[in-house]
Amino acid sequence: VNSVHIYRSGVSDLPQRRVSLIKGRVFNDKNQNCTQEPDEKGMRDIVVEALPGPRYGISDEEGNYTIEVDSGRYTLRQILSSEPGRIITPLCPSAPHTRSVTILRQGDTLQNQHF
Repeated sequence: VNSVHIYRSGVSDLPQRRVSLIKGRVFNDKNQNCTQEPDEKGMRDIVVEALPGPRYGISDEEGNYTIEVDSGRYTLRQILSSEPGRIITPLCPSAPHTRSVTILRQGDTLQNQHF
């Protein structure tokens, strides 16, 4: 059976699923202290991957990214370009340049997962 759902004013008759979010920022850490300073700009168009999944987020013009996930344990990493003129060397977190995070409950938001 085919079915069509009609949306009106942003409201759906589908059951609402509470998603969990991982949020952070990718920035150019000029002084290599792993903390964003006022003069350190965010980096856009950087892909951040959450495994298992995989699930992805792409940083915006200010370097902010958001990844929708279910509750559970994830490893975050940047997928960096190797194109000439856009080669990026990861600094934070230190090698292996990943973060391990845990979302305890569906609907939780985990903030400040910066690269």
